[in-house]
Amino acid sequence: MPGPGEIRSQQPARIIGRETGLSRLRGLVDPVPLASQVLLVTGEAGMGKTALLADAADRARLAGLRVLRVTGRESESKLAFAGLHQLLRPVLSAAAGLPGRQAQALLGALGLAADPVAPDPLLTGVAVLSLLSDLSERSPVLVVADDAHWLDRSSLEVLAFASSRLDAERVVLLVGARGQAPPAGFDRGFPELHLEPLSAADAGRLLDGQPRAPRGRARAQVLAQAAGNPMALIELAKVIADDPAASRRWAAEPLPLTDRLAAILTSRFAGLPEQAQGALLRAAVADGPDLRVAASRGAGPDARALVPAEQLGLVKVDRTGLRFSHPLVRSAIYHSAPFARRAAAHRELAEALHDQPDRRAWHLAAAALEPDEHVASLLEATADQAQRRGGAAAAALAMERAAELSPVRADQARRLVAAASAAVPTGQGDWVQDLAGRALAVTAEPELRLTARHDAAWTLAWSGRRTAALSALISVAEEASRDLPALAWNALGSAATVAYQSGMPASRQAVSRTVGLLERQGPPPPGQAPGIDVNVLRLWIRASADPIGSRNQHQRREPDRARVGLHRHRALGRGARSCRRSRRHG
Repeated sequence: MPGPGEIRSQQPARIIGRETGLSRLRGLVDPVPLASQVLLVTGEAGMGKTALLADAADRARLAGLRVLRVTGRESESKLAFAGLHQLLRPVLSAAAGLPGRQAQALLGALGLAADPVAPDPLLTGVAVLSLLSDLSERSPVLVVADDAHWLDRSSLEVLAFASSRLDAERVVLLVGARGQAPPAGFDRGFPELHLEPLSAADAGRLLDGQPRAPRGRARAQVLAQAAGNPMALIELAKVIADDPAASRRWAAEPLPLTDRLAAILTSRFAGLPEQAQGALLRAAVADGPDLRVAASRGAGPDARALVPAEQLGLVKVDRTGLRFSHPLVRSAIYHSAPFARRAAAHRELAEALHDQPDRRAWHLAAAALEPDEHVASLLEATADQAQRRGGAAAAALAMERAAELSPVRADQARRLVAAASAAVPTGQGDWVQDLAGRALAVTAEPELRLTARHDAAWTLAWSGRRTAALSALISVAEEASRDLPALAWNALGSAATVAYQSGMPASRQAVSRTVGLLERQGPPPPGQAPGIDVNVLRLWIRASADPIGSRNQHQRREPDRARVGLHRHRALGRGARSCRRSRRHG
């Protein structure tokens, strides 16, 4: 039986048509690696990514490598650092050997720190890199991240950070993700193995190797509709074997592969007993850790009710829990159920998760069809918790859903603006623009409108539209100067960064004129500008407006504060690059 965090070793079926990929993956772990290696395995659903990663993990164990594994889950994709916790849980005791600040940052991100810790994504990434390096000194390490497209953004960014800095460490990282493009953070030139559909010859070999392989017209139909997708070949062969007449029913009008698979899978469990269907739906709603919690409290599916589904190969149940045979099986079961049944299952599960407020909030949100302030407030609390831990994307997602469920227009606007501000560090400019635009459409409150405009202006800068960004930011600074000085200074600091990057004299002159206006209005009252040091912003703004003259003077006078401005400039550069990557792959 595999240990915690390891890929289950299955009786290996012969993997057909992936000889090149198998050879490449096996070569990374056997013989034992002498230096780090990273490989992305991409391809559409059902192409065999998980089978290849499992084979590599088995080969790695035989060669003496420690295997750490994380599998992305849709239900956890909005929970900050959920994937990182799953990956590192078997080795968290080794975190005690990290330098103090690194250990605190890592445990804080995972929600395991005894005392609140300010989020520090950079230090968290360094801590993971150090931990993997320490482990590799004892024995080589294989890290397998499967279904990475479902990993939460915070975990992905930490893994990408560590991957780009591995060097002589005996660490191999394999990342499997659905689709054509690498997952977020891994689009930086990492080696990639993209799984294409099987050739016609290999598809025929795989189909003919099934226990009850179709023949004649049915065989040709399966080959045509599967289009080289290994999972589709296997599933369609089962359908034909169970009901030979299905070949005729599906012959009239071919459907796209994914729709076809969903329809076929639905037809496979449609004939199950009602109790088994209910158990499958509860399992699909729960997904992973929530399922174990629910089962331990009487809210999960009964293993006996799942026997018919297990006999059909839809799920596998053993001492470690329940696994769907493929993510598409879970998706087909979930979406085939009417909303009322799904909502009831989500509410039932939420009742079993009172000690896990983040998960409970998302289950209640999935069950909500109308605005609900109680659920909205729970999601807002979830967003606040994610923000404290440095999970910007998770915070923005939760706050956005809270806004959607807000019955009062003012709360909806406030939460949309908070979501936009939380989304800014993710670099997803289109998302920030959408949130800010929705907020502007529902509120006339000056501070909310100005904050939304500030966030939207940042995205203009990220996308290279510096002239529009500068105009928007200066407009915010001018309008906020009298009643909202903290926001005004913050907006002008952003404008100074844009002007600095543009190199245009007219842009710097516009910033200089506006800083004079703000200085005449005076600094924000004490306590009204938490986290904003107006003196630092003033230094940066002046240095940006006159980079050759006043900046040198300010650096001689207060070099540490002047460096903060440089950090703002570099941060915007990173944001711009992140946004451009997001736009390319969005």
